[in-house]
Amino acid sequence: MAEIRRVRHGGDPTLLVLGSMVVLGVAVVVCCAQNHQIYHWLTTALPAHHRRLYVFSPGETEGNAIRITLFSGMLLAVPLLAVLGIVVSWAVVVRFSARQLVTAEAVVDYPPRARDYIDFAMGLLPASCIGGASLGALALRRAA
Repeated sequence: MAEIRRVRHGGDPTLLVLGSMVVLGVAVVVCCAQNHQIYHWLTTALPAHHRRLYVFSPGETEGNAIRITLFSGMLLAVPLLAVLGIVVSWAVVVRFSARQLVTAEAVVDYPPRARDYIDFAMGLLPASCIGGASLGALALRRAA
């Protein structure tokens, strides 16, 4: 019978936090460059005769720009982290697990079945997407 080995992962989440911060930083820089376009897009939800908004304090304009930049950056970063989760899952988890699956089936002398592998891979990739987005959102929440 095939022996099942446990894989131990490093317990240091520093790389995850740093990666999330880099993705957030890139998203914030992109949103900062597009701040006026995002502002105008946000005001399109208002009726046409109320789209001209007024500021009543000296720092309100800059504060609004910072809010738009940070919140838009976070909204942009979470899908990027989800895609990053899929890429890492495919590059590391699926390839490693596929080798283990083929090795285990070779020990039992069972030919690999396409449906089993497709079910395995297609179940793992969405889970990795959700996991990447969740971990990224958690790291971004703690950073904010």
